[in-house]
Amino acid sequence: MTYPTIDELLNKINNRFLLANVIADRAKAITEGSLPYIEDSDVLNPIETAMNELKMGKIGFKILEAPSKKAEKAAEIKDFWAPREMNLEKEDKKKSKKTKTSSKKK
Repeated sequence: MTYPTIDELLNKINNRFLLANVIADRAKAITEGSLPYIEDSDVLNPIETAMNELKMGKIGFKILEAPSKKAEKAAEIKDFWAPREMNLEKEDKKKSKKTKTSSKKK
């Protein structure tokens, strides 16, 4: 088997950096013992095998989106202030109880 051209592979994945990562990840998996998805594969050349698998549509990719930094920061702030707010509420309840008991004594 021969290497597919970069242009053929860029038709499948239109970002060359993403293409390089997909091929590298699959070649690493093959090197670590994963069986190739195509029958006519070169065991000694996992990169060629990964490129041919991609060309034949046997492998794909999925882009995962990270949570936004704004949402993470808001969660951190909420977690930071939540215990303090609970303590303030407890103190307010104690104060209101004290004022009720002191007004009853008079």
